[in-house]
Amino acid sequence: MGRPIGSKNVLRKGATIICHECGKGFWVIPARIGHARFCSHKCNATFHAGKIQFRKKTCPVCREQFDPRIDGGKAQIYCSSDCQIKKGYERFKTPKNKTCEQCGGEFSINTGQTYQTRFCSRQCRIDARPISVCANGFKRAYKRRGIPIDKCDWCGYSEHPEILGFHHKDRNRKNNALDNMALVCPNCHAIEHGRFINHGRS
Repeated sequence: MGRPIGSKNVLRKGATIICHECGKGFWVIPARIGHARFCSHKCNATFHAGKIQFRKKTCPVCREQFDPRIDGGKAQIYCSSDCQIKKGYERFKTPKNKTCEQCGGEFSINTGQTYQTRFCSRQCRIDARPISVCANGFKRAYKRRGIPIDKCDWCGYSEHPEILGFHHKDRNRKNNALDNMALVCPNCHAIEHGRFINHGRS
């Protein structure tokens, strides 16, 4: 019985015990006198880790023998960080077959790919989803897909294709999907809406 180092002149029940790992003395309460052996969790872990006998392990990547060590309480699996990185990247090199939702063709993606891939190419992705563009961008979208802009879809007018415009079939100007657009001449467009439609020209 005694008083801990640095304590006031008030006697406290307890005892000073020598740590089995570092050899330093530490103060314990009477309830721990019989079983206290280490001054900290670090000394406890170091003491027991030194008693563990590890067998040589084989690295699953380079197949070399190495002496494993304890890392955060877990035995070492790979001989080096380089082998651990290579093992992590193996899942990205394994191909996985998928079917394109647009053309139906087969294509391969990486097994470790986290984002969803539905199409085999950028062109299939463009063709599958409706393009939402401004009124002046429909001609560019038609040309990109090889759709001719040479005559009115309703009356067949083709003498001056530069005056042709676009009409929303469902009358919803926010629905700019290409299958909702009709290439029409100013006359057909005016008849449809009951008034003159300026196709971007003065």
